[in-house]
Amino acid sequence: MDSSGVAPLKAEYIVAKKEKDGDNAQENFQEKRKGLNRKRQFYTVDDKKQLCPNLLENIECKFGENCRYAHDKATYWNNRLPDISDNCPLFEELGFCKFGLNCRFAKGHTNLESLENIVKDSNGEMIKEWRFDEQNQISRKQKKEIRNLAHRLSSEYGNVRFESDFDKERCRKKIDWSGKLCLAPLTTLGNLPFRRLCVEFGAEVTCSEMALSTSLFQGTVLKKSFSDKFTCKKVLNSIGLQSEWARLVRHESEKCFGIQICVNKPAQAWTVTKIIKQFAEFDFLDINAACPLDDICRAGGGANLLVRPKKLKEVVQSTKAALGDVPLTLKLRTGISKDSNVVHQFLPDVYSWGVDRVVLHGRSRNQRYINKSDWYYIDQCASVSPVPLYGIGDVLSYEDYYQHLNCGKVQGVAVARGALIKPWIFTEIIQQRHWDIRSSERLEILKKFVKYGLLHWGSDSTGVNCTRRFLLEWLSFLYRYIPVGLLEYLPQKMNDRPPAYFGRDDLETLMASGKVSDWIKISEMLQLKKAEQFIVESMLKMRNGVLNNFLNIALENLLVLDFEATCDQPIQIEPQEIIEFPCVNFSLKEDRIVSQFHSYVRPEVHPNLSSFCTNLTGIVQDMVNNQPTLTEVLTQFDGWLAEQQLLTDEQRDKWTMVTCGSWDLNYQLRNQCKWMGHPVPLYFKSWINIKKIACNATGNYPKSLIAMMQSLGVEHEGRLHSGMDDVKNIVRTVQELKRRKQPFYVTDSYR
Repeated sequence: MDSSGVAPLKAEYIVAKKEKDGDNAQENFQEKRKGLNRKRQFYTVDDKKQLCPNLLENIECKFGENCRYAHDKATYWNNRLPDISDNCPLFEELGFCKFGLNCRFAKGHTNLESLENIVKDSNGEMIKEWRFDEQNQISRKQKKEIRNLAHRLSSEYGNVRFESDFDKERCRKKIDWSGKLCLAPLTTLGNLPFRRLCVEFGAEVTCSEMALSTSLFQGTVLKKSFSDKFTCKKVLNSIGLQSEWARLVRHESEKCFGIQICVNKPAQAWTVTKIIKQFAEFDFLDINAACPLDDICRAGGGANLLVRPKKLKEVVQSTKAALGDVPLTLKLRTGISKDSNVVHQFLPDVYSWGVDRVVLHGRSRNQRYINKSDWYYIDQCASVSPVPLYGIGDVLSYEDYYQHLNCGKVQGVAVARGALIKPWIFTEIIQQRHWDIRSSERLEILKKFVKYGLLHWGSDSTGVNCTRRFLLEWLSFLYRYIPVGLLEYLPQKMNDRPPAYFGRDDLETLMASGKVSDWIKISEMLQLKKAEQFIVESMLKMRNGVLNNFLNIALENLLVLDFEATCDQPIQIEPQEIIEFPCVNFSLKEDRIVSQFHSYVRPEVHPNLSSFCTNLTGIVQDMVNNQPTLTEVLTQFDGWLAEQQLLTDEQRDKWTMVTCGSWDLNYQLRNQCKWMGHPVPLYFKSWINIKKIACNATGNYPKSLIAMMQSLGVEHEGRLHSGMDDVKNIVRTVQELKRRKQPFYVTDSYR
């Protein structure tokens, strides 16, 4: 197979494409669309009313009759959700389950007559320990202490004296980084259960998920984190709303464990480091100056520090002043854009700042996870680095690992996405062989993850939902693994995608599926039975654009739209209603519009257009009279997407919406659907804000369509605020950004 980007599978495993035509094709397509989410309530399933935690611990509840939890054990037991099974992993592992009757495996450790929680004894002694193998857990009392300490430390920062040069050996605690198998920090999926698995496969250095400095020293509950910004509050409540400190929990098997923080101010860096050092156990601290997320960078943190070396130096020095002799590492990207590498300019100075190791991802902020990692530049930086430098990027086999380690100048190679796709990569590296792992062995790995997840997050409804959610997110990476025995030649490359194929047994075929429904089937095989209202299927489908960025799945089509709505001055009309609905299907491959949808929309609340609205948009009253309502237009639009074959499972991940700003989808359509009582179609809940892509190209966020086009040197055509004209001008902007080789990725989303 000579097509670039296509994995070389053996011919006998490739599924032949079936041609569909005529009425049968349409019938099959309509049948396939039945699985789409419509009018679904986005909640995880939970017990309607859990038993009071005080009752489980035989403590008198201070809330009495006003307590929001249940207090009648018998009533609760008879009305609770059915058990998943009788084998509670916590009870089997610890001899005790702290969740008692709230546990989803409660029958395995409950006296059915007295409804009392059973506790195993060991050598005649009661087991009272809870999570004895996990460190860095913070109690509510400690969170209050942290807030008070942060306030006091903030006032002391002005009196801190920094070392002018951290070359002094007495300031450094030695860690031998050379050749260590390192698991790079991973947002969301680099959780403790996953890290435990990687350690068992041979990972020697692990690191926590990125924690936000302000959330750490405020001791706040995480309502909406940057690393999981696409999850609504209801979902967070149901899967376990946790403190930012929960990201720092360490398992006893992690022998060399680091904590990664995201910080944008020197004073914050000093304060949060002091607090972490007092309340957590760790071997090194890592500053993330590589995070590409827009919210982080706009706040002055993450990859934004790459182009502000003076500020980066101050952040590093402040951190080191508080850290003392504990090793400090720094994670970097090559720069902001692909052709503007900057790390080599300040890298020779990082040792004097106080840095003990650098981890360099061979992509820029704008590239995120697309294109190939620039290992040539990584080696250039390693040659001028005064500290050990680890490289990251596109390591999916032991051959990739040793090629970069032995042929380059780096002192180590960190594994990131490669570990998500095949966590046994560490064993392959140690043994220097390709492991043709069987589907049954892969299933055992998933069973271990579920066990570790329930031990970590809990065995009640909240813990089960959380474990299921992270399992399904992980499966969105695992399915990309191609079994060794199916490949024409080795190794599998990170950016290669296989044609449709079947495995050597049914389970291997199931594990190769990219369908969310099949991932849920796998979760059911692991005793995480699917609940009717469970959100993950919807969540993962909606996050397809975000996953595409991380999985390096290329978009093929952009659906560009720009609504016009009722308006007036000086007093704005409330509510505003969409009156023009234009959208075009732009093919990135062909660089042209391949089809378009257009309809005027009849307003229902304020049916008469104001003169201001007509003058602004060019839409007169006769153009909206006798036109379909928004509900009817949405149905027509859905049909148009079906005609374009864009709603099939095969195509759904290959396109997304594009708008100029977020008003159209995040405000107008969302609000109008809300007061109409009409569900927002799932594909309208994530999109590309083309202004953000233009900002990546120019360095300035444009205030308007005209300003954006002017900054890119694109001539405006047609009438401003005329829906279809605006859409076509956005397309011209897309074409210019494409010519400049700017990557397109989903920038905005909501639940």
